[in-house]
Parts: sequence; C-alpha cells; structure tokens
Amino acid sequence: MNKEDKFQYQLGYILTFLVSVLLTPLYAVVITFIRGLVFIWELIADIITFAPKAVYEYDKVWQRKYWDKEVDRINKLFDKNKKN
Repeated sequence: MNKEDKFQYQLGYILTFLVSVLLTPLYAVVITFIRGLVFIWELIADIITFAPKAVYEYDKVWQRKYWDKEVDRINKLFDKNKKN
C-alpha cells in the first residue's frame, strides 16, 4: 500500500466516523422536528375540520335514507295505481 492509498484510507475512515458521529444525530433531530411539526399541523387541522366533516357525512347519509324511503313510497303508489 503506497502513501497515497494509505492517506485515502485514513481520510475515508475519519470521514466515516465524523458522519456517523456528528451528522447522523443531527439528521435524526431534524427529521424528528419536521415530523413533530407535521403531526401538530395535522392534529390542529383535524380538530378544526372534524365537526363540519362529521355533520356533512351525517347529513349525506340521512338524505340518502330519506330519498330511498321516498322512492319506495312513490313506487308503491305507482304500483297501487297500476293495479287499479
């Protein structure tokens, strides 16, 4: 192994150590911080929009059931009139 190869090996070893010891924890902190902000943002958005979404969905289901009953009632009237 010549002097230049030995230097590159030692430089790579030192850089690997620096990246693993210094940058990985910083990366973990930054990722945790970003994920925490996203979680808080989604939580606040869900708290604000939950009631309107729930009311909308309830109303949609109620209207569907109501109109299903109305269509059945109207169909029964037509069937009754056809028999007469």
